[in-house]
Amino acid sequence: MATRPAIRPSGWWYLAPVLGVVVGVVVAVTTMVDGLDQARRAGFEAALAGPGETQLLTIEEPGSYTVAYTGPLVVFSETDQQDLARDLDISITPADGGAPLALADYEGLNDFEQQGAQYVPLQTVRFEEAGDYTFTSSSAAGLDREQSRLVVLESPWQKLREGAVRAATILVVASLLALLVVVILARTRGRAKRAARAAAPPWPSSGGPGYGAPGYGGPGYGAPGYGGPGYGAPGYGGPGAGGAPGWGPPGGGWPPAGQA
Repeated sequence: MATRPAIRPSGWWYLAPVLGVVVGVVVAVTTMVDGLDQARRAGFEAALAGPGETQLLTIEEPGSYTVAYTGPLVVFSETDQQDLARDLDISITPADGGAPLALADYEGLNDFEQQGAQYVPLQTVRFEEAGDYTFTSSSAAGLDREQSRLVVLESPWQKLREGAVRAATILVVASLLALLVVVILARTRGRAKRAARAAAPPWPSSGGPGYGAPGYGGPGYGAPGYGGPGYGAPGYGGPGAGGAPGWGPPGGGWPPAGQA
C-alpha cells in the first residue's frame, strides 16, 4: 500500500522561533536587572566630599549632572530631601574664578537603599564646559560626617534607561528573527507539500466499481423502476397481483382464481 511522502522540514521546527523569543525575553530581563545594578553602584561608589568640605571637581564632558547625598538613612520624604539640600548650601564655581553655577532642586525623591545606606538626589547642575570646578558645602545638623558623602555624577538612572533600551532592542530583534524563521518554514513546507502532491499517484476513491454512482447499483436493484416487472411501478403489479386500475382481477374475490 502506498504511503504519503513525509514533509520536510518537520513541523517541530516551529518550536525554534518560540524558543528564540523565550531566550530573548530572558536576556532582556537580565539586561534590565544589570542596568538597575549599575545604577545603584554608580550612586554609591561615587564619592566627592563630606558635608562642610571643599573639594576640587573635574568634569570631563559637558552636560547635566546630579548632586546627591549618600550615607546613613536620613531622608524619608520629599520634604526631608528639600530640607537637606537647603541645609547643605552646596556651591559649585569654576576653579579659576567666576560666578557659581545655577543649581536646581531635583524633582522627585527617586532614592534607593543598599545595605543600610541611602542614595538621594538633591539638585541638578549643568556644566557648559569641561574642566575643573570647586565644590563646597556646609555642615548639616544630624549628618554623620564620617559616613556621609556628597557626589556629583551623571544621573545613575541613565544607566537604567540604557539597560531598558538594550532590553527593548533585544526583544525586537528576537521577535523579528522568530517571525523570519516562521515565514521561511511556512514557505519551505508549502513547496514541499505541493511537490509531494504532484509526485504522488492518484489516491483511490472511497468505493469501488458497482458500489456508488452512477445508478446506485446494478440492474434489478435501484432506479429507474425500483424493481422488475410484476413488482413496482408502473401499475404497482401485473395481472393477478392486484393493484390499480381495478384493484384485482375481473370478477373480484380473494384469492385470485387459480391460487385458492
